[in-house]
Parts: sequence; structure tokens; C-alpha cells
Amino acid sequence: MAKNIDWRVKDTDAEAHAEKQLEQTASRSSVNRDFYGAALTAKRSARHDGFYPESDEYGELHYTEAQGIKAACHTREDVTAILIIQQSLLRRLETLYVLGSTCVLLLGYIAYRVS
Repeated sequence: MAKNIDWRVKDTDAEAHAEKQLEQTASRSSVNRDFYGAALTAKRSARHDGFYPESDEYGELHYTEAQGIKAACHTREDVTAILIIQQSLLRRLETLYVLGSTCVLLLGYIAYRVS
């Protein structure tokens, strides 16, 4: 005889485990922090906005029509993650551009002084 499983508890445990993994991965490097931090923010935003499905008594996930319409109209989770990552990468590229330009000018000055 199959025993009843409380799928809400299982879902909550899985969510907690996934969040913990994202937080651990985000702490490895600055790029990981930006990427996984944005993913974690998007995941929390989607959960807060009610985009996640509900489990029934058999463990099957179901979306409501309102969730489908809301997700189709907004798609905030993907857009938010992309924009956060894009902004941080562009900031890094700008810093590298300034550093590269400074190095080229310095090397040009050294070459001028040596010749």
C-alpha cells in the first residue's frame, strides 16, 4: 500500500536545497556572483509573483490559467536576470577598456622616450 506523501514539504525542501546551491556557487568568483546572484533574484521574484506551479496529492505540478497569462505577459524572471548580468559585464568591460587604454598610452610614451 502506498503511503501518502506531503508534496508541499518535498517541494519546500527541494527549493531550499536549490537556493543553497545557488548561494554556494555564487560565492566562488565575481562572475559567478553576478550570474548566480541574478538567477537567485529572478527565482525569488518568480516565486513571490506566483509563477510556480502547485503540487496536487499525486505530486503532479499544475499551473492555473492566471499563472500562464501572467507569465506570458510579464516574463520578468528572464528579463531581470539578463539585465542584471548584462549591466555588471558591461561595467567590467568599461573598466578593462580604461585599463587597456592607459596601458597603450603608457607603452607609447615608453617607446617614444626609448627611441
